[in-house]
Amino acid sequence: MGTDRSVAEHSVADLVTRYITETIALGTGGRADRPMPQGFNLINYQDLENLLTNPTNLPDFSTQNYLERLEALTDMALRLQYMPADVLPVTARSRAARLRFLLWSLPFRLRAAGRAADVLPSSAPIPYAPPGTPGVTLETDQRVLVYAREAREEWLGYLNAWEDDPWLATAGRHRLERELRWLTEAGPNTEWGGSVPLALVERKPDDAAGREADNAARREDHHRIAADVAEAHWLPRGSVLRSVWAFWPVRWRTWALLLVLTLPQLTTVTFFSFGQPDTARWIALAVTGIGLLAVVLLRPDRRDSLVLLRFPAAVGVGALLLLSLTPRWWLDPGGWRVGVGLACAALLYLMVESRLHGASRRAAIGRGLLLGGVGILYSVVVCLVMFGFVVPSMGEHGECLAGWWNHSPWQQLPWPTGIQAQCVEDLHAHTAAAPGRILVLMTGWSLAVGLAAQILWDDRPVTAPLGRLRRVRGGR
Repeated sequence: MGTDRSVAEHSVADLVTRYITETIALGTGGRADRPMPQGFNLINYQDLENLLTNPTNLPDFSTQNYLERLEALTDMALRLQYMPADVLPVTARSRAARLRFLLWSLPFRLRAAGRAADVLPSSAPIPYAPPGTPGVTLETDQRVLVYAREAREEWLGYLNAWEDDPWLATAGRHRLERELRWLTEAGPNTEWGGSVPLALVERKPDDAAGREADNAARREDHHRIAADVAEAHWLPRGSVLRSVWAFWPVRWRTWALLLVLTLPQLTTVTFFSFGQPDTARWIALAVTGIGLLAVVLLRPDRRDSLVLLRFPAAVGVGALLLLSLTPRWWLDPGGWRVGVGLACAALLYLMVESRLHGASRRAAIGRGLLLGGVGILYSVVVCLVMFGFVVPSMGEHGECLAGWWNHSPWQQLPWPTGIQAQCVEDLHAHTAAAPGRILVLMTGWSLAVGLAAQILWDDRPVTAPLGRLRRVRGGR
């Protein structure tokens, strides 16, 4: 029994030590000449700068006992907590919020990883208070929880306006993305028991009702922050995978969700490609109808941003515009090349958009290809519905396309029996292009034109949530 306890203590000690030196510390920094002052009007700003860069430079941090180190960090965090905002220099405020958040959230990270959570001191003197003032009691599920939530909101505010912050604006893209992961994950590596969600909630009683209430509270707290991070940071950068990981930091669930979301579209494409266009158009209609019904009937949830609803909306606009053109687009056997070219242009635009939002070259290419693939699948389904049910009834001379789904999708389309002469006279052509080529043109056109249209109507990334506003830098 004593051996097991020793191993557990060693594991927590190692985890906390690495957390301090590799996560809380931002660099080596310079040695602080003095500890944090007893009065905030006595601050040495160079020492403060050194300590915010690397708190292990505290003069009393030479101890190897991780609990004593956490006690020194707690004292520093409390001094930053009680320090008036206008005393801190502007260049230090975001790092002060970051340090407080990382320290106060440590017990909840350890708890999520299944480790001992009560590692912070149980009490501490109130900084800058007159002698004899009672200290502050630091219960994990009470005062520490309040401090952690306050620091998280403050730190998230700095991250959301990172371009305006003197430190974050120069810290680099990798630093920003690393900080975002620590907001939603207890520990983004296997040492923390794998990537598990971070939730700042109090522990409920350990019975069936308490566990159910605890799980509900954890999901609600974690999903709110994950939605903020996904909508404000990951999705504008085109990172669908990081957005999903923010909600569910387990990779197999991410790929399973992507498969579930794309399987209906892939099924539609498969049936069409293998000579079953009639079945494919009905599957496309069912997928479209079920999707619209689900959006209307399901409980409002900010996870809907992961479905990228702006894509089908934009594609629908592009398809309707194509419907208003003359029949030339479905008569030309070589029109599919235009569709391929426009699809490639759409992919390049998505890469550029991701790049302009701070993604690296390699990441922008990967994210652009993934987004483009999702957009093409949406476009195929929407265009197949339009081609199979709307164009023959609403398009100019659309009656000449009636029944196209009963022919091979890869052969020139003959005119329907009974109106061949009329179609030849009206269109000056004996056949239409192959349905598959027409669909390729529709898919590329609708995606590219739809993306351009959605920029004009809203001037937001195509990955932004559809029909929902969010605050950006105090505005809308």
